[in-house]
Amino acid sequence: LAQSVVDAGGLEPMVQCLNEFDPTVKEAAAFALGQIAKHNEPLARSVVEARAVDSLLLCLQEPELVLKRVASQALCHICKHTEQLAQPVAENGLDYICSYINYTDTAIKRNVINLLTNICKHSNELATLVISKMSHPQKLLNCLKDEDEIVRLNSAMCISEIVNKSPELAKEICSAGAPQVLTQYISNSKGDSRLYGILIMAYIASYSEDSAMLMINAGALTVLNDAMDNDISQVKCACCFAMNHIGRHSPAHANEVAHTGALEKMVFFLMDPN
Repeated sequence: LAQSVVDAGGLEPMVQCLNEFDPTVKEAAAFALGQIAKHNEPLARSVVEARAVDSLLLCLQEPELVLKRVASQALCHICKHTEQLAQPVAENGLDYICSYINYTDTAIKRNVINLLTNICKHSNELATLVISKMSHPQKLLNCLKDEDEIVRLNSAMCISEIVNKSPELAKEICSAGAPQVLTQYISNSKGDSRLYGILIMAYIASYSEDSAMLMINAGALTVLNDAMDNDISQVKCACCFAMNHIGRHSPAHANEVAHTGALEKMVFFLMDPN
């Protein structure tokens, strides 16, 4: 059905509606474009080729909250498919997008952080661009303490995409205080939220002895050991993954892991038929 709208020439008038004076018209057009772009890469590319990106970025700067929400959601749908589709959004809009990371409206904050995730996930270059435009990675880390559970989850997903790209990006996140924030976050989370926090720890610890020791000194092994006892199987698997990356660097690192009692639990998991 979305393809039929595109084939009928519906994109051009929708993009024109993004420039109307009436904000409700803009909202409807932005929502429709997002619903088309979300399905697959060819449809999202059609939306980009119709020159919707610049107008959606302008809508994001309008004062109406609902318009900001639907515009950020539409951009999120566009960026999720490929690096080529995320590129124009990143190049032209990151200054505005990053300014909404700590916005007061929860729905906008959710969408913007998810949008950043969908930009970062494609390449080291885009993740680096996001960090450079953010100026202070601490803003993203602070979202791990947000009152809203989805904001916290989206933030953890975004950070995991960033630190997974390169040791340089992981170092920037660590320099902003990530080890201590992550330890607290994992301690206070459950399920998927905790899972992504543990993956961030694992990715950071994997790069070097020093980065792994930063995690140890922040109390990572204690919270990982607790999560191995008190969460779903996917989280327990992630804990083993993180313990591996922390302990593999040297005998001293391995000794720290062994002293937590985690090795006995890993053996139990290995022998468990379930």
